[in-house]
Amino acid sequence: MKKTILVLLILAFTLSGCTQSSGPEGTTETYNAGDTITELIGAGEYAGQEMTVKVVKIDSLNSATFQLYDETEKLIRTLTIGPGKGDINFTMKELGTMVYVTNYGKDFVEVTINR
Repeated sequence: MKKTILVLLILAFTLSGCTQSSGPEGTTETYNAGDTITELIGAGEYAGQEMTVKVVKIDSLNSATFQLYDETEKLIRTLTIGPGKGDINFTMKELGTMVYVTNYGKDFVEVTINR
């Protein structure tokens, strides 16, 4: 029974469009264009709100476009991070959870999140 539940959880997580592994600075998750990063906490005027970041676009030049939404699903900010690594929080001051782009691929982006 335990093995069946574990297999179902792994399958559900895999089908949700992201994978996850633990790292020293947080959890590293892999997202594709169209995926949403959830369970993020707001800062400033959005303090205490649950925020989300949508991965809008990933291009072959190792850049990705993200959109930040508040808990009412209002678009707050759009951000494109170019080559190399990028701290989403540096530009998205409304986001209190540390979100850091650690790797790009042709059709994916790896993000470390310190929840």
